[in-house]
Amino acid sequence: MQKNTDALQCYLVLDATVCGSEKNMLAIACAAVDAGITMIQLRMKNWSAQRCMALARQVKHLLSDRSIPLIINDDIEIALAVDAAGIHVGQQDLPPQKVRALVGSEKWLGLSISSEKELMHLPAHYIDYLGVGPIFQTASKKDAVSPIGLTTLEHIVKLVYPMPVVAIGGINRAHIQTLRKTGIRGIAVIAAICCHPNPGEATRQLVRDWRMLS
Repeated sequence: MQKNTDALQCYLVLDATVCGSEKNMLAIACAAVDAGITMIQLRMKNWSAQRCMALARQVKHLLSDRSIPLIINDDIEIALAVDAAGIHVGQQDLPPQKVRALVGSEKWLGLSISSEKELMHLPAHYIDYLGVGPIFQTASKKDAVSPIGLTTLEHIVKLVYPMPVVAIGGINRAHIQTLRKTGIRGIAVIAAICCHPNPGEATRQLVRDWRMLS
């Protein structure tokens, strides 16, 4: 699958802590896919390798006939085993240089940053996009740092241009118009879809709102 940065527009992070069971994660993934989500990341911290692999294979199968990249959070072995479209790592994970060497040039590689200071040693040559945040307060990630806000986000976008930036952390429909003015390439959401009583409708609204402002 070619790396089309349009896939970053509406990026669902399926977090096992937020979603709970495999059944819930699959149901949310199905609803989001049918409603137009453009990228899915599986984040399954503290799950066994066997459990992670089983779910990753099911989501990969779900996406097999669709142009929606599957990204695996911080697990190269699973990403390679299911032939995922890519991998996303954080500051405490294996360095992007080493990840790139292991996964090759064709897979997506995303990196999370939460401050301008982390740009000082940015391995830009090895990564395809930045996940920047949290922008707003979020309860989806227990170890999240303090929100960086819109001004810092906009500054980071300008500093790393033309590298695409995806904003994450506490994002919902009400933020889209303001976020788009910062120059980001897309939004990544967890609770706005996973905790919504109708994940499909929530996805549809986010995708529609994002594209209306294109």
